[in-house]
Amino acid sequence: MLVASVTPALAEEAERLRADLSEVATLRALQQDAEARLRAGLSSLQEARAELSRAIADRTDLPRRFTADPDRTAALIAATETLDGFASGLAALQVAMMACRSSSVM
Repeated sequence: MLVASVTPALAEEAERLRADLSEVATLRALQQDAEARLRAGLSSLQEARAELSRAIADRTDLPRRFTADPDRTAALIAATETLDGFASGLAALQVAMMACRSSSVM
């Protein structure tokens, strides 16, 4: 009799814990995906910065603009989930490019 009265409560608790565990797994997957996207973006930006530094040091033509490269633009779009984030990313690239231009002119 006592076991029969406790069983539904234990089943409800087990279901609640199962739902919590599922939510934690989903959050972990989202964090891992975001980390991978951020690492890829950082790597791409570091590569672009290195190319720009080499071009400045060698006094050769500047590398193609980040936004003029369809592959890099596609990578930025894929890594950005909102239009606002995409615009912010492009604005940051524009500011960085203007800073590089002004420092190379001096």
